[in-house]
Amino acid sequence: MTLFTEFIGVGYDYHDVQMNVFPLFEDKAYASELWRKTFAKLHGNQVRIRFVEDQNNYWFIVYAITLEDYIGLVKKVPISENYYRFKEAFMDRAILRFGVYKKNDYQSDKNKGRNYQFEVLKKSKLVRDVRFMRYSELPKDGVETRFIDSRGAL
Repeated sequence: MTLFTEFIGVGYDYHDVQMNVFPLFEDKAYASELWRKTFAKLHGNQVRIRFVEDQNNYWFIVYAITLEDYIGLVKKVPISENYYRFKEAFMDRAILRFGVYKKNDYQSDKNKGRNYQFEVLKKSKLVRDVRFMRYSELPKDGVETRFIDSRGAL
């Protein structure tokens, strides 16, 4: 199992035809390279997105089963209004993209007054296998349980 946890959170976009969800990274080069090494070569039907809820948090899990291994991203995230908004509006599929969210180190006229810069990378996957789950209802031998157990229990 190959896990990547070096992302800082989860972002959502409700204004596209399809809902977008993206892991947020601080380093654009890292995010681009990670996409290229992992999800770029996969078909959208190989990718799964899971939101595993427990109390005030959820585990955001994006994974694929390849011939060699399981590859995935996993992160424990506090439940937010944006998460609830995404969940309520979700219609059966989502577009997965990577985002970059980093501290704004320089001030230009365009960025004046902004403490952070946000950018969504162009590459994407349409993911049809998206599920909202409860931690207490996960199968003990399931893929999602193994991802969460590898990062520490809720």
